[in-house]
Amino acid sequence: MGASFAPPSLNPPWPDAKVLLMKRMRWWQQLVLFVMMIAAIELYATNRILEQGYESLTSVAVRDPVTMWRLRANMRNVQHVVTPNVSTNAEGLRDEDIPTPKPPGEIRILCLGGSVTYGYGLRALDTFPRQLETTLQAQAPAGTRVRVINGGQPGYGSFNGAALLEEVADRYQPDVVIAMFANNDLGIANWRRYKQSFSPAILAMRRVLFKTATYRCLLFDTTRLPGFAPGCIDRNWGDAGFTVGHTDFWVETADNLRAMHEYLAPRGARLVIAVEALRYTPHAKDYVFSGIDPKAYNALKTALKEVGRDAKTPVLCIDEAFKKSTEAPDKLFLQGDCVHPSVKGATIIADTLAQEIWRQKWVGRSAATPSPASSPRPSPATTSAGPSPR
Repeated sequence: MGASFAPPSLNPPWPDAKVLLMKRMRWWQQLVLFVMMIAAIELYATNRILEQGYESLTSVAVRDPVTMWRLRANMRNVQHVVTPNVSTNAEGLRDEDIPTPKPPGEIRILCLGGSVTYGYGLRALDTFPRQLETTLQAQAPAGTRVRVINGGQPGYGSFNGAALLEEVADRYQPDVVIAMFANNDLGIANWRRYKQSFSPAILAMRRVLFKTATYRCLLFDTTRLPGFAPGCIDRNWGDAGFTVGHTDFWVETADNLRAMHEYLAPRGARLVIAVEALRYTPHAKDYVFSGIDPKAYNALKTALKEVGRDAKTPVLCIDEAFKKSTEAPDKLFLQGDCVHPSVKGATIIADTLAQEIWRQKWVGRSAATPSPASSPRPSPATTSAGPSPR
């Protein structure tokens, strides 16, 4: 029998160039190459984060042991994304320093909320808290001083607002507290309770990973997919994570507002619950924001109205005031935005709140003063940016 024939090997007799290169490289050279690859990925992720503005809040905020985060104290004319000339007081509020104790004859109104109250995209004089003060002071009886304090913090939900209230209420001694929430509660309304659902090991691992731009970039891009809602804490500090399919947030929001009422009642302060407006679109005939189901928004309004009935406190739905406006819906919000009001939108919010405060007779109104529509207001064309002397 003849010798068996073996087909020639398809592999070349010489080693693959990549394999040869890796074999010739020493271990430390391979390590340097690996580090360079990771650095390149980190550089790309960092650039993407800066381009997308994912970490806009961390540039102006710091951790806070009570409220989780807060604006940096004593900032002066800092640009925050599209918000010009942000200045803060020693408490980290977008306002001037508040004298304590409260002077005799002064009526104080504390506004709590997220970026709508803070005035995202607006100059300080154009925010609704400052416009509200202008309106009330213009029609107040002689000798009455009205001070409206802007306690809005970007990213705050009702849970953070309740924590801030308990921290500053006794110092500021507000007569009226306006709690305006909706948007930031639509994902989840109790971050600490949500954080407790993670084991300490998982939280520790997430904190380490969150220090890398690559992880944050992947996280942010993932949470922009339909059905994923990025959490404020994870977006800013990496402590919580994102939530999927959280559907009963309005129960927690209602609990947070009840807690505010129970805290204020013994102190003789009044609470006004205001529900932020989402942009109205005539084509859809409903509200839209990042794919959030309008039914959830309506469920939130229903839950807060129940809180108002139980606590005998007014509940104002700002969307109803927006619908009555003769302005086009897109003129009431910042361009390309469906949450943050424009100067005109902030004016409607201020007038709506002023009418309720007058109706409740919490602030006096001189009979000789003009109506809100003709009362003087800071003009966007003439006012300067940032907090100014009152």
